[in-house]
Amino acid sequence: MTEETRALAAPPRLCVVLRDSLGRHSLWPAAMDAPVGWPVVHGPDGADRCLAFIETAAAAAGRVADRAAVHRPGPGPDDLAPAA
Repeated sequence: MTEETRALAAPPRLCVVLRDSLGRHSLWPAAMDAPVGWPVVHGPDGADRCLAFIETAAAAAGRVADRAAVHRPGPGPDDLAPAA
C-alpha cells in the first residue's frame, strides 16, 4: 500500500476543503497535495469542521442560485409559441 493509498483509506485527522472551478467542494487529507485545479479554500482542520464548511458553502450557493432564479426573467408568452 502506497502512502497515498493509506492516506485515502484511513480517516484523516486533519483535512482541507478543496474547490474546483465549477464550485464543487471536496474533503481532502491535509497530508496530501491537492490535485491540480482544486485549490484549498479551508483548513487544515478537523473533518467535522471541514464538512460544516462545505455544508455552509453549499447552503450559501443555493441561496445565491435561488436569488438568481427569482431575478432572472422567464420566458414570455411569445417565447412559448410554436415556431412558424
